[in-house]
Amino acid sequence: MPNDSDHVSVTVVRADSEPSATADEVFRAFADALPDTALMVFGRDLRYQLVAGAGITRFGWRRQDIVGRRPSDFLPPEDATVVEAEMLRVLAGEVRQFERGGVHDPETVWSSTMTPLVTPAGGVVGGMIISREVSGVREQLVEQNRLLARLAAHFAPEPPAASADEIVGWKALLEAKKIAIESEFEWPQGGRSIYIRDPSGNSIEFAEPRIWGI
Repeated sequence: MPNDSDHVSVTVVRADSEPSATADEVFRAFADALPDTALMVFGRDLRYQLVAGAGITRFGWRRQDIVGRRPSDFLPPEDATVVEAEMLRVLAGEVRQFERGGVHDPETVWSSTMTPLVTPAGGVVGGMIISREVSGVREQLVEQNRLLARLAAHFAPEPPAASADEIVGWKALLEAKKIAIESEFEWPQGGRSIYIRDPSGNSIEFAEPRIWGI
């Protein structure tokens, strides 16, 4: 059914013989299907009330080590101090975002968003944390920026000229590296250009020579 709002409407159809899943079971099934992600809910006492997500078990944690406990009960003191300070700010009504290295695997990087849980009356009863392991994404961005920097340095004197087939090849390479093509243009006199941005925000054009009459 069409839905003009920002909300997502979900209809679950199940056979009459199947037992109804509880809201908690549905939430856990949804969260556990998210790779490299952890979802947690904490109360005003800073104790975790609910923990879910494949990122919990994949990176060496057990739910029973977390539920019912505060960060200071199981995290290293330095990490616990930071996390509990952020939780207190959330309980004061703020939305917080931060990144920290993994505890069990220091090579991982976790990007976390904390948001207050607010009742219809406006009271904050707790907070929710959504954390995602993003080290792979960061490595991809580093590789993209390195390639863009090399392109910018190589082609600084003049725009890179390429045949029509080479333009297609450049586009395929850039897309394979997940570098956004900012725009494409077919010139009235014949010829094609594609544009990307280097890490400094400068525009780089790949163009067929015939657009300059060459």
